[in-house]
Amino acid sequence: MQVKLSWEEPLTGEKQEHIFSLPIALGRNPEDVLNDRQKQEYSIVRLNSKQVSRLHAFITFVNGQIVLEDQSSNGTVVNDE
Repeated sequence: MQVKLSWEEPLTGEKQEHIFSLPIALGRNPEDVLNDRQKQEYSIVRLNSKQVSRLHAFITFVNGQIVLEDQSSNGTVVNDE
């Protein structure tokens, strides 16, 4: 399954919109934290900001629903909430 993610780059304010295959690992450097198998399985989304943890969140598909699993110490904002 694929999803479209949209965000604004914290440093430049540039709007981004990309389509990724699930599962997704988001973070400043998520590949530093993932094991070799996970690196093969996950689409990697890098967000260059000090507010973003190295591995900030996972987005997966579980029981027919898209699930965001927060891995950060700062929390995760979805749709400005």
